[in-house]
Amino acid sequence: MLAYFLSRFWATERSVQIVLFAAASILVIAIGLSRLYLGVHYFSDVIGGYAAGSVWLATCLTGLELERARKEPSATSEPAA
Repeated sequence: MLAYFLSRFWATERSVQIVLFAAASILVIAIGLSRLYLGVHYFSDVIGGYAAGSVWLATCLTGLELERARKEPSATSEPAA
């Protein structure tokens, strides 16, 4: 979510946005693998965490984009007379 916010409001160059998302993805994967390596979680726990996190991220992004679309004036709407 932080990578999304930074890419949306701070990073204007496409290459910086790609680096942000790649760094966030690597961090998430590394945390999951470290949980397995340390033996504090089962594989199914890590996969379940990834799934739950993905659903939550998709829900948050959908809500934000719907709110942005609601606030932005539509290009097809006619101006009021």
